[in-house]
Amino acid sequence: MSLKKLSYILFVLVLGVFASCGGDPSPSSDKDITAFTINSVDGTISGATISLTLPIGSSLTNLTPTITISEGAIVIPNTGVAQDFTNPVTYTVVAKDATTKEYVVTVTASTRAAGTKVTFTADSVNFKMAYVPGGLSFPVGIMDDVNPEGTVARGYWIGETEVTYELWDKVHTWAIANGYTFANPGVMGIDGTGSNQQPVTTISWRDAMIFSNALTEWYNATAGTSYTCVYYVDSNYTTPIRTVTGDPVNNFLPLATQDAPWVKSDATGFRLPTSNEWELDLPL
Repeated sequence: MSLKKLSYILFVLVLGVFASCGGDPSPSSDKDITAFTINSVDGTISGATISLTLPIGSSLTNLTPTITISEGAIVIPNTGVAQDFTNPVTYTVVAKDATTKEYVVTVTASTRAAGTKVTFTADSVNFKMAYVPGGLSFPVGIMDDVNPEGTVARGYWIGETEVTYELWDKVHTWAIANGYTFANPGVMGIDGTGSNQQPVTTISWRDAMIFSNALTEWYNATAGTSYTCVYYVDSNYTTPIRTVTGDPVNNFLPLATQDAPWVKSDATGFRLPTSNEWELDLPL
């Protein structure tokens, strides 16, 4: 065989190899969600449904899932896009061949029996909170509970005891070093003597309000949580209120002041109880 003829055959073989490797196969029809995660909690996938249960007290209104799908497919809404999961959300996976599959995702928050207690621990300080379920109605009144019924629609956690001086002192010290200004330093118990497990006293409502914000930020910083503050100086809820004074109370001040802060209703951090939450009497 001549060299010229051999070269021609090799050239044809090489072209054949490239033609067989570079062809465009049929588009894939794979369109599965293989993992669905919110806040490090993995969902359970069963057919075309996904269920996921978040920790107690979790808000469902603004959650950002991480979604893993079949290679080459796309999902709508996309991974990393925040959604309101108060009601089930439908996700559509589109395969490379343009076929689709729908998944219905249901997210719930864990529920607990009334009086269930959880211990919060940070920087060697422990404090307990008890769970109060929502949807409860009860008579309200100053002395004899004869007024029309009050209602607490949403579940909440409330401190097992008053704020101890131990917790106050730890958070107050941290807060002062991190931009907070209180009107009063607080006293241990009645006269400053005894155990630091006595309640903190001689503080104002304003002090208690910014202490709630400080407790939220301190707990996040020391325990690695991501709770959000409740009381703000702006309607966009970007700047928690961190300064109060001992000036006379003025109930007619405009919003964004120490006597009329902006209150973020869906915040997850610590706050003062409402009047109905305070009055609701459960065996804890």
